Amino acid sequence: MVLFQEGCHPMKCPQCQHENRPTARFCTHCRAQFSGPCSQCGAELVPGDAFCGICGAPAPTSGESQAPLSLEEQFVAMRDSLPASAWERPAGWRQGEERVVTVLFSRLERRPSESETSADLAGLLVALVDTLSGHGALLDGVLGDSFRAFFGLGATSEGDAREAVQSALEIRELAQQHGYRASTGLNTGSVTLGALGGAMSPVPVSGQAVQLAARLQAKAAPGQVVVGEAAYRGSRRAFVFQTLSVDLVVAGGPVVAYLAEAPAPAMEASEVATPHQAAMVGRQPQLETLKELYSDLSVGVGHAVMLVGPEGVGKSRLVRELRSACGGVPGARGGLPGAGPLWFDVRLGGVVSGQQTLCQLALALFGCEATDGPAARGDRIRLVLAELEGRGSITPDRAAEAAGALGRLVSARFGNTWDRCLDHAGPEQMRALVPLVLAEVAGALSAPAGAVLVMEHPSLDEPIARGLLVALAEAAQRNPLLLICDGSSQPEADGWLLLQRDLEATGGIVVRLEGLNEAESRELLGTLPGGDELTEDLVAELVARSHGVPLFLEQALHGLARGTDEDSAMVRHPEAGPEAAASVPESLERVIS
Repeated sequence: MVLFQEGCHPMKCPQCQHENRPTARFCTHCRAQFSGPCSQCGAELVPGDAFCGICGAPAPTSGESQAPLSLEEQFVAMRDSLPASAWERPAGWRQGEERVVTVLFSRLERRPSESETSADLAGLLVALVDTLSGHGALLDGVLGDSFRAFFGLGATSEGDAREAVQSALEIRELAQQHGYRASTGLNTGSVTLGALGGAMSPVPVSGQAVQLAARLQAKAAPGQVVVGEAAYRGSRRAFVFQTLSVDLVVAGGPVVAYLAEAPAPAMEASEVATPHQAAMVGRQPQLETLKELYSDLSVGVGHAVMLVGPEGVGKSRLVRELRSACGGVPGARGGLPGAGPLWFDVRLGGVVSGQQTLCQLALALFGCEATDGPAARGDRIRLVLAELEGRGSITPDRAAEAAGALGRLVSARFGNTWDRCLDHAGPEQMRALVPLVLAEVAGALSAPAGAVLVMEHPSLDEPIARGLLVALAEAAQRNPLLLICDGSSQPEADGWLLLQRDLEATGGIVVRLEGLNEAESRELLGTLPGGDELTEDLVAELVARSHGVPLFLEQALHGLARGTDEDSAMVRHPEAGPEAAASVPESLERVIS
């Protein structure tokens, strides 16, 4: 790594021997002031000079008559000492493009009981840079005592919110270790890219997501990490949160916020019962329906199916049983298989926006990994589009247009004219085009052997996600594509009611999964290890508490088998006494919460 330009010698600090930029006036490691021009004759002095070599005047001592540097001044000094590679802008930047990012704002303040020492602050800043870069964030800059960072600005990933919350918690600990307190706010949402400035200029992004992150930071007390609703949905299974009233209102209504307290306790292998190891009870009619729809792929007929039911009722298990019974070839990175239905699983449990839904579907259809860089993603997209073009499934002009849209969506680079395609398309045009392109690609991939596309737990808060699923359902009418939308834990929510109406209008099928009845719940308990050893009172208690949710019964019995109380939550019927209590792991409470 080259830190200094050729021909320039580093400025070595006389106190700590740290090598700084040749033009530095302060050491970026210990903040010692370097000698400047002689106060008498103006001749340049170098570190270590006790007297001016021209006029003999005494040189100023290190740190003489210097006021403490502010956070912003310290940051600028540290930034100037970093190589240019530390400030590289994201690849594939296009002015006017929309991207989904997680924005972090944090403010540092010295603890009242601590004396201000520049060494503490310098060490903290270095640790902050290491922490943020280690979690894939782009540190944008500092304004006064606050700084801003972006997660997912280069390439959106469903893990961005988790990385941001983890970073915020680590920053809180780092600040405490160095005598400071950090108040942090973060939020996930769409931003619009502006025109790039110089290498160290602020990243030009705008949007309500950025503004709300700043407002959440302003509501955070020292030591708090305040998380917006979208970021919470993307990270809620990984951390312990508390609801927080922030008294903020945006265009969509009152702001819902959460306090991130700590990482969630790790679920050990012994804590979690594997659902598919238990017998599937009460779901045979729904499984037979899916099998019949799957068999239609062999005659070139596709369907769109929406699975609806409470969380834990068995929707994902039903899909696994279908795949186990019927087979299917997973979409592979090496190319497109020539025989057998393709099977694409798009898991959207951590996705919080319509834009991210589009991105995750594109990565799945083209076999891209979240860790792939822009060039690798471009290679995968180019390979698949070329094969579809060779089959006659897509025209060259349409392939170029699709590549332009997909490149902007997933930050891919092709190294040819496709990179410039749709450069002048506006955000509204892209929002209309991308769902149609993805639906067209999904339909083309299904020929000739068929394909199954499982969209697991999509968020339908935004019209663009519903529009995508409707476009996919229409593609299933024209191609041997089985679209399975799995499914809503809130089937009466507005987004799901609208999607159900739209799918039924295009010939889609709604498969409802209700909770198990009492007899089915008892049958399931009897098939689980240790289930035949339960007393009648405990069986009745578990059945009543489960409300027919199979996952609850499986995990509850597993918790009883473990026989530990230290990390368990008491689960009982509201009217039952202490003698009827059953104990299940906290992991289950997190799953069903």
